[in-house]
Amino acid sequence: MLRVFVALALVFPGALLAGAAAREQAPTPLMKAVQPDSARAGDEVTVSGTNLEKANIAAVYLTQGDKTIKVKLTSQSESEVKFHVPADMKPGRFGIMVLTTGGDDAREIDEPYMIASFALTAHHIGDTAAFQAALDRLRKLERHEAGLSYWDLRTNTPFYGWGLAGRIETTAMVVRAFAAGGEASAGMLFLLRRKDRYGVWHSTQATVQVLNAILAASEVSGKEPPSGPAEVDVLVNGKPAITLQLPGTGEVTGPLRADLTAWLAPGANCVTVRRRGGAKEAQVQLAASYYVPWTAPRPEPNAELRLSVQFDRTHARVGQPIACRIRAERVGFHGYGMMLAEIGLPPGADVDRSSLSGVDHYDLLPDRIVAYLWPQAGGANFTFRFRPRFAIEAKAASSSLYDYYNPEAVTTAPPARFAVEH
Repeated sequence: MLRVFVALALVFPGALLAGAAAREQAPTPLMKAVQPDSARAGDEVTVSGTNLEKANIAAVYLTQGDKTIKVKLTSQSESEVKFHVPADMKPGRFGIMVLTTGGDDAREIDEPYMIASFALTAHHIGDTAAFQAALDRLRKLERHEAGLSYWDLRTNTPFYGWGLAGRIETTAMVVRAFAAGGEASAGMLFLLRRKDRYGVWHSTQATVQVLNAILAASEVSGKEPPSGPAEVDVLVNGKPAITLQLPGTGEVTGPLRADLTAWLAPGANCVTVRRRGGAKEAQVQLAASYYVPWTAPRPEPNAELRLSVQFDRTHARVGQPIACRIRAERVGFHGYGMMLAEIGLPPGADVDRSSLSGVDHYDLLPDRIVAYLWPQAGGANFTFRFRPRFAIEAKAASSSLYDYYNPEAVTTAPPARFAVEH
């Protein structure tokens, strides 16, 4: 089964990347929906939208990573294009990419994600001139910060990424484009230094793109000579804490983790990682967890998101229903992908799952409900109920709302204190 989704990537002729003189801008094709979203080889697929006529679109492709397959159109109008799934297509998840017409309407674009996608496609089909023009354009769009190079975007990626996650995803695409031309990019160091506390890159798509970029860049840099295991010493405040055994060059392992809690002292702490002779260079990440009282000064609420959590009562008896009303809203123009609302529950809460029927998808954890919400006009509103199972006087976990595709965009609601009697 082939699954097709709308992830619009406009591929422009190479002339637009060469700095052509400004001309009247042609309408931009916009794909809005695909029917059916799952199809088999030979099935007809309809893509609906606007500005899809022959004057604007020269060709349509199915894409999956570096794989690009041109499809033969059976029908084309301003509002839709139709094509049959090629007979040799293998099952998988594919995006749709269009090649816009050029001619006298060639124009510059300044979105690095789009240019990098174009560069990879041009390289794949052997258009050397267009590929080099795209790389030259990407060099002009390179940005620098704290000694690092990165590429930013003004809109969302086709996978809803924006903010830091979108910047990482975009930079990874650019690194892949340069690697396709046999060049090492300074953007790799930016990617390696932008992991989150879990050792990945903030969102699923950003992480996938970074891993693809690392693989592509490793082919350019070449293989290091093999080396055996080595040791590194970890010191806290100048005192030896832990010795770690590093794997050999060809050994595939997960990250090495070390808990330094026992060696930390109140106030400032200094952690030193010292390689012994013969040890290869390695990346080190330090992640810290700590608690801040709710009475302490808090940062300004996120301007992009709003969250309201209201319980109809915080004093109840065991088994008495408690209703929780949630309002989650995206108010900024950045991002339009899924939001996650984590709603804190008091200890021992027995949630009525039937009251969550209005939520498309949710996870029920011991101390919270995680609701997956797509933004909509006026915000997402829902109510659920739970019953306390035993007498307590305790706070619920705090609640938060964040963007699934840019977790740094987050707003938090303070916890509620519950008193439950027999």
